[in-house]
Amino acid sequence: MSIRSIVRVSAENSASQILQYFHDALQGGSTLIVDPQNLLYQSDVEILQALPSDTSLLLPTSGSSGNPKFVIFSKASLLASAKLSCEFLMAQSGDTWSLLLPLTHIAGFNVLARSIYLESELITETDLNADFTAIVPTQLHRALFPKNKEDEKLFLHLISCKAVLVGGAALSNQLKELANDKGVNVVTTYGSSETSGGCIYDGVCLPGVNYKISNDGVIQISGPTLATGYLSNQNLQITNFPKGWYQSNDSGEVIEDKLVILGGADDVIISGGEKISLIRLENLLQELFPNIQFLAGKLNNPEWGEQLVLLYQGEIEAALIREFIKKHLPNYYLPKQIKKVDQLPTISIGKPARNLIAQYF
Repeated sequence: MSIRSIVRVSAENSASQILQYFHDALQGGSTLIVDPQNLLYQSDVEILQALPSDTSLLLPTSGSSGNPKFVIFSKASLLASAKLSCEFLMAQSGDTWSLLLPLTHIAGFNVLARSIYLESELITETDLNADFTAIVPTQLHRALFPKNKEDEKLFLHLISCKAVLVGGAALSNQLKELANDKGVNVVTTYGSSETSGGCIYDGVCLPGVNYKISNDGVIQISGPTLATGYLSNQNLQITNFPKGWYQSNDSGEVIEDKLVILGGADDVIISGGEKISLIRLENLLQELFPNIQFLAGKLNNPEWGEQLVLLYQGEIEAALIREFIKKHLPNYYLPKQIKKVDQLPTISIGKPARNLIAQYF
């Protein structure tokens, strides 16, 4: 049986409109498509014929190949994610969630799903208190080191919450501890669009979710929150995850029965034959200078292969950064160039955009 209708949403739609459309999609009445670049040019009829009948949401992703495609979310996977998240947090019916993430990513839609699951009002302003919310590390940093009234309002909003989910990018232990010390109850989450967002909380799987680490250290995940697969925007072909396991681009290890994320394929470069962990460099600098934001990356270089570079946002001299790197890390961790910027590059969700670093040099 085919899905009855398709609803396409864009930035022109308000959060309340999208919430209503999404509620209808979770009831089985439609499929919601988020397609800001108009990649799905086929007719609604063609798309409906290609999709499984239980599809509630399509979100675009480039994946590891860089080719545009859409993640297919079933009603079951989205509701499982919402249920498991709320149960972990001991959220009760009527508890509120605030939407502080854009509705172009699964993290934003998860907030909607949790509000729907709890049958509660959706909070969209930091002026109002909420019981729970979800943000990325960049937002947490801004709240802890406010530079304007909006940052200050965000901080007050976060401390009003019973718990704050933080995911989408690596969160340093230093920043998490500082947040907890200041009254923000941080819960770190790990997942991806393919797993309907975060499904591993504080290093522990939500019930029914499983992970395994391959021989080369890559994390694989299965469970009730797993998306259906990918829909190609070119031929509308569906690609499922082999044997129900999604293979991420991230490496990890288990320490004291908790999954620790070591970084993704884009978080390691090889310069002059030396392997450099960009996450390790950023975490060290964040620990030494908690009020400064850092983003490490690479430039292609005929001599070194990949050349390490560093952007930072905040008030500090580059010479001091170099001094501390020399003191605490091997020489090959010293960036070839360090540049101060007014704002680190991010994607729309607020996650650092490492692939844009080359534009600054």
